[in-house]
Amino acid sequence: MGFSGSASFLLFWIGVLNISNCRSEDTTASIAVAADDVTLVWPSPRAIVKIINGQSTTIGEFPFMGMLTDTTGVQLCGAALISNKHVITAAHCMYAGINLEEYIVRLGDYDKTTALEVRHLERSVTTAWVHPQYNEVTISNDLAILELDEEVPFTGPTVISPACMPSRDDTYDGTSLTATGWGVTNTATLVTSSTLLKTSTPVISNEVCDSYYINSVPITEGMMCTYTAGTDTCQGDSGGPLTILNSTTGNFQLIGVVSFGMDCNSGYPAVNTRVTYYLDYIIDIVGLANLC
Repeated sequence: MGFSGSASFLLFWIGVLNISNCRSEDTTASIAVAADDVTLVWPSPRAIVKIINGQSTTIGEFPFMGMLTDTTGVQLCGAALISNKHVITAAHCMYAGINLEEYIVRLGDYDKTTALEVRHLERSVTTAWVHPQYNEVTISNDLAILELDEEVPFTGPTVISPACMPSRDDTYDGTSLTATGWGVTNTATLVTSSTLLKTSTPVISNEVCDSYYINSVPITEGMMCTYTAGTDTCQGDSGGPLTILNSTTGNFQLIGVVSFGMDCNSGYPAVNTRVTYYLDYIIDIVGLANLC
C-alpha cells in the first residue's frame, strides 16, 4: 500500500521534531487499510506538538507506551498498546509518506538512542483502521487502531502490558491525566529527549475549551481538552496516550490520545481524542475479550 499527497511537509515535521500534528484539507480513508491493497490520500499538517518541561520516568513505569517509527528507526508518533496485537494512535499519524508495511511499533523502550538499557520489542503493522469519519479540516475523529504482525507477550524480560479502557460514563473533567512521550524539550534548539518523559495536566470542560477555539475549529463530543500553564498535553508526542492509574485495579486506563493544539505554552488548551466516545468503535475492531 502507498500513501500520496503532501507527504514531504509532514515528513519534515516528523523527521526533525520527532513529533507531528495535523490539521488539513480533505481526506479519503477506508475503515480498514491492508498493507497491500489500498492507497490513502492525505493532506498536509498545519501545526506541531512538542514535549517541554516534562519530568523523567523510570524504566517500565508506563508499560503500555509505544513509539511509531519507520523501518530506519525515525520516530513518527506515540501510541498505546491496548491488546496483545493492537495499538491506538492518532489518525493523522498514518500520513508519513511511507508504505504501511514500513511502519514499526516499538514497545517496552525507555531510551530511544540505545538498546542496552532495556530489551524492547518491535512489531510490523499489518492493518490500520483509520476512523472513517476522520475530518482533516475540523480534526475530528482523530483516531487509528493498528494491528501488529505478531502477538506481544506480557511476560518475559521486557516490561510490557496494555492500557485498559476507561469508564464509559465519566467525562473526567477536572481529572489530572499523565501524558508520556519522547520529543522536543526546547523549542529554541529543537533538542529532543532520548528518554521517555511524562507530564500531568487536568481535563477542562469542552465548553471552556470551545471558547478558546471558537474562531478555528469546533470542539466536538469526541474531543477532550487539557490545560496547565507551562506544561500540558502538547508536550506529549502526537498520537501518544493520556492515562490515569486506577488505584483499585492497579491498571492504567487510556483516557485520551494527543491530537492537536495551537503550539506549546501559547495559552491555548491541548485538544485530544476522547477515548470514551469511541469505545464501541474500539470494541468492534479489537474485541471486548481482548481488552482489559
